[in-house]
This record gives sequence, C-alpha cells and structure tokens, in this order.
Amino acid sequence: MNVFDESPSERPLFFQKRFLMIAGAMVVFILLIFFVWNVVSHRNETKQQEGLVKQATAELEKALALCQKSDDPTGCAQTKIGETAIRIGAAIICTKLDGEAKDNCVLGTALEHGQIKDCDLMEDKEGKTSCEDAVYQRLAYEENHLDYCNKMESSLGKDRCLDGVSYQIAVKQGCGEKTGIEPSVCEAIQTLERVIASQDPSQCMNIFQENDRSVCLEAIGSGDRDHDDLTGDQETRFGTSDTNPDTDGDGLTDKDEIMVWGTNPLVSDSDGDHFTDAEEVQGGYNPLGAGRL
Repeated sequence: MNVFDESPSERPLFFQKRFLMIAGAMVVFILLIFFVWNVVSHRNETKQQEGLVKQATAELEKALALCQKSDDPTGCAQTKIGETAIRIGAAIICTKLDGEAKDNCVLGTALEHGQIKDCDLMEDKEGKTSCEDAVYQRLAYEENHLDYCNKMESSLGKDRCLDGVSYQIAVKQGCGEKTGIEPSVCEAIQTLERVIASQDPSQCMNIFQENDRSVCLEAIGSGDRDHDDLTGDQETRFGTSDTNPDTDGDGLTDKDEIMVWGTNPLVSDSDGDHFTDAEEVQGGYNPLGAGRL
C-alpha cells in the first residue's frame, strides 16, 4: 500500500511506527557496538595482564634463585613473591606459596588493589570471608560508600565499618538527605570536637558513645584545661594549677616561667627583690637576681 493512498488520519500513525522501528534498530546497533567494544577492551586488558604476569614471573624466578643463596631462603622467597604479586596486582603469583604465607600474600594483593575476586585464592572459606570483608572495608573508606560495609559478613565488622564511614562522610560532606547520614552523627562529631578543644579529660566521660569517649581520652591525654601549653601531667609534676595558666599570679604564664625564664611558677617574686617576675622581665631585668637581661 502506498502511504499516499492512506487517509489523512492514518498517515501520522504510519510515520510514528516507521520512526519507532528505526529508533529501535539504532538502539540495538549502539548496544551491539558497546558490547563488542567491551569484549575487545576486556580481552586487551586480559592480554596485558597476562603479559605482566609472564614478565614478572620470569623476573621472580631469577630472584628466587638468588634467595637460595641467602641466610633465610624461605623468608626471602616469601618476601619476593609477595612484593611481586602486590606490585603488579596479580594474586595468582601467591599460589607459589602455601598455607599462611600464601594467604598473607593474597590478602596483601587484594587489599592493595581492591580486588574482591583475589580472595577466592584463600586456603579456606573462613579466610576467604575475612579477606573479602577487609577489601570491602577498604573500598568503603576509600570511596565513602556505605554499600560496601553492608556487603561484609562479620556483623561486628559491618557495624564498625558503617560507623566509621558514616563519620567520615559526615565530616567531609555533612549530614541529612543529601548524604543519607543521620543528623545525630554530626551532632556527636561537634560534641567530640568541642570537648577535645576544651582539653579537659573529665569532659570526655560525658560523651555517650564509647568509641567517641575513647577517641576523646586518647586525643586529650592528661589534658591542658587552662590552655597554657603544659599538659596535666606536667602541671602535676611542677605543682602548678591546670585550671589557672598563671598559678602565682605574677603576670607570667606557668609555661613561660618554667620553659623560658626558669623562674618559680609558684612564687611571684623568685629572687625576693620585691619586684614580681613579670615586672622584672617587662622592665628588662633579670627575674632571678641582679642585673639586666
């Protein structure tokens, strides 16, 4: 039938069908090209990797021959094999080893290159799972992606991963709908930062989350509540106050008296000449005796 023999109302439908057929063919053609390109690209990558493995294996054989002359042939061989596998990202080289040495080599390579499939080479199922969890955790932190955490088998590891990556995302990108991180995470971070800035270890005990509490105590140590750059332990040793930066009230901070002038931070007039240590220093005189500075 000729399109011009159709009624005016049928012509738009004809052209619409023709357009859809052409468009569909184009989509199939594009997908076919993409598929072929992907296959060829994968083959090229595989060939390139095979070439690297072949070259590295040849170099490794020479290195292993030299290891036989070393004081520790086994240790030398394990080191050379592990270094080679990690350098080119080929865990298959680790199969030259056995047992724990092989597992350590596979794990190191999988972690370095973020390759989950390498974990298939582990000695047993438990080792394979541990390896996969370690790689998923690395990828989660590296890419700021919680989905990797959710793929972990260990429930404890998964929880820690989710907490850690959520914290990392919150610090870098904030909380709310945009990042999917609960506002409470940002609130906890702000509390932790505020307490650490206070340099008061006792404030750490008011933090609800045990992990944050540990981070706080580790960051502050013995603290510096008066912010005079002397830690709480130093203040205890010198007998000075950790809540007053100028224990003897002479106008010089405890740190300056101890670290700079060598004066007594507990006595306002170290040399007993009726001038405070600060007055002497500010006037250019020696706070520890006669004469000028």
